[in-house]
Amino acid sequence: LFGNRRLRQVLQAGNGRFWTWDKKQQRLWLVGVSRIAEQLQVRRLTGSPVLLPVTVLTAGIGTFKAHLYAAWHSGRRTSNPISRDTQQKLLGIPGRTQRHYEQKTAVTVITNLAVGAPYTAENIETHTWRHGGAVFQFTDKQGRLGKPNGRYLAWQLPNLYFGPHQKAALGRQRHINRQLIGLVHKGAQGNIEPRFTRRYFPHGADAAQAVQTKQ
Repeated sequence: LFGNRRLRQVLQAGNGRFWTWDKKQQRLWLVGVSRIAEQLQVRRLTGSPVLLPVTVLTAGIGTFKAHLYAAWHSGRRTSNPISRDTQQKLLGIPGRTQRHYEQKTAVTVITNLAVGAPYTAENIETHTWRHGGAVFQFTDKQGRLGKPNGRYLAWQLPNLYFGPHQKAALGRQRHINRQLIGLVHKGAQGNIEPRFTRRYFPHGADAAQAVQTKQ
């Protein structure tokens, strides 16, 4: 994935957060998944875990990034349509790069189209004013919407995506989510001021002794 120089930079950047790097012994101790999620401010793991082939790790950084993108689609719980703009906001990957990754990893993309009014200059102007976006001409050669070879306005809707990876069991993910709940609860307790138990002592000497014992 990296050259030696870049690898040293990555190891140093993640040292103490995602792993502990012992330079003398040349050993790396990984931090648990729940701790890493906490560092990244992830409160809960969603979606389904997927299995990536080991060969992806040695195929170069470009292939690795492409499979990480594809794994996101493989792990989605629902196959609801999603636009490329939404993906860019969520993943930080431009549309052009999304298409490249999909071709590289064999992500199945199903294009959804909407067909509207007859294709006329007036209807084009009306559609653009109401909905915005680009429209194009759709020719109904088989006459499913009217007469054969009828021309209609059409525009693209968000696509459907199906990733290429096999899904894994949810058992480990449930365990990690329980750990995350514990870490969040523990962190919340750490931000609360210490509470002092109120006690009544009939004599001052007893109160002083109780304070000294507490200390």
